[in-house]
Amino acid sequence: MDVHEKVRAESERFRAALPSLLKSRLKGRYVIFLNGQVVADFATMDQAHGEAVRRFGYDGGFVVTQVKPPRVIWITDAHRMFKL
Repeated sequence: MDVHEKVRAESERFRAALPSLLKSRLKGRYVIFLNGQVVADFATMDQAHGEAVRRFGYDGGFVVTQVKPPRVIWITDAHRMFKL
């Protein structure tokens, strides 16, 4: 499995775990997520990413992200109602 596939799969596992993570002390923290679990958490993205690369290498298949509610973007056909 190449690194892109590893990261895609890990991203899906993170999204599945996100509801429970949002209820934990990790809300708002930056986490290293690997093998379906939080490996470590940090105050900043730079700290989390640096530690992830140090521990797992650039092709480690990990996800570094902030534990926060997903951003929802509504896409509608409202633009069809207006002729510009």
